[in-house]
Amino acid sequence: MTPSILHLVHLLQSGRHVELESAARGLLARDMEDSTAWIYLGQALLGQQKLGAAEEAARKAIATSPESDGGTYLLALILLERNQPKEALAAARGAIRQDPADSLNYALAARALNLLSRYEEAVETATAGLSENGGCDSCLFQLSQANSFLGRHAEADAVTRTLLADDPEDSANHCARGYHLLFAGNPAAARQHFLEALRLQPNSGDARYGLAQSLTNRHPLFRILLKFAVLCDRWGWKALLGGVAGFLLLTELPKLTKDIPGAAFPVSFLLAAGAFFMVLVVCHRTFSSLMLLAHRETRAVVSKAERKATLWCLPLLLMVVIAFAGWFYVGSRTGSLTRFPGQLFTWALLTHLVWETFDATHLWVRRRLAWITLTATAAIAVTTVIQTIRAERFAKDLVAVIKRPTTSDKDALKAELKRVMAPQQQLNQRVRLVEIAVLLLCTFSENIRQWLERRAPDPD
Repeated sequence: MTPSILHLVHLLQSGRHVELESAARGLLARDMEDSTAWIYLGQALLGQQKLGAAEEAARKAIATSPESDGGTYLLALILLERNQPKEALAAARGAIRQDPADSLNYALAARALNLLSRYEEAVETATAGLSENGGCDSCLFQLSQANSFLGRHAEADAVTRTLLADDPEDSANHCARGYHLLFAGNPAAARQHFLEALRLQPNSGDARYGLAQSLTNRHPLFRILLKFAVLCDRWGWKALLGGVAGFLLLTELPKLTKDIPGAAFPVSFLLAAGAFFMVLVVCHRTFSSLMLLAHRETRAVVSKAERKATLWCLPLLLMVVIAFAGWFYVGSRTGSLTRFPGQLFTWALLTHLVWETFDATHLWVRRRLAWITLTATAAIAVTTVIQTIRAERFAKDLVAVIKRPTTSDKDALKAELKRVMAPQQQLNQRVRLVEIAVLLLCTFSENIRQWLERRAPDPD
């Protein structure tokens, strides 16, 4: 290894990415075909979050030395940072083909598979990496994550114990153990490992989030919600289709049971319970942050961005409460609660857009998500106001038609009722279209953030 390359290694290990970039560009000025210099330039740019330029450097390294796995490995790493796990998986598998004896290539592929919720494949890939190097901590870490999500707690327990035995001073190893214990239903023990991870690495976002989860999941209801969330993550798109089908079935339940004697009370109870559970699932992160902020000893684990997101979610939660209270008030007045609370689910889902906005670290992405969130919220607020005003007018017109003495003829009465109801039905259809658009926007809010992050310009 030449002195110039040793200098690059030293700068990388010291985290001096700006100096590393300058040194790598100096080597490239003398030889543009130096693949090693391109790799270190990519590492320097990645450390500065200049992901577009880093990806270009990695591709240059591959072009200058296609037989080496160094450029392909770096490309996979950058693609993961850019929230492109499918493309990263293809690159990592390319690195495995170039150097099947390097266990880190398998670890990177397993990481991409975990992000894609393909946990069985992640287990196979990490195991293949361990067959090349049984002491590869990265493979062990990804193996523990996959086993935890698959509910194989015995296997995850053994792997995380091995990680800690190999290096008890590694923050990532304590995080791995903490998440396993959390998924296994032992939040108290998980809390100790997340605290230790924070002691070793105070800025660890994974440890802070895990500690927050371990504190909130001391409550049985939140433990149930966590298990439900893990199952949904494991099932992927099937869980999404199942959730949509369940929601539609719940909203149509009153119509399906209207001719069944004595069905009103159990249907009302199911609607209330279903609505409450859906709000808890959808707003789980907001409720968790509120619980942490409510106690002095747990406030420190909530970051500044999370505090802001929680505060911005409070008006949306208030609208959820108002929608639920309005449903109960109208139902108690009419003697029937067999109608799903209007716009309740939409207001709850808007909290997802808020969290995605504050999860974005790139200012360019955050601004665009903020505009999307404000536009969606304004659309639902306007439709809510219009519906409220028009509902009162519709009720007055309806009463006036029924009480009008000239409407004794049945055909005339039907025609008059149809005339009064037509504008209200048209309005309801338009409002429904707006709600569906906002629901889709909120459902795929994470995908929107990732799409924007992939297209965000590099920072200056």
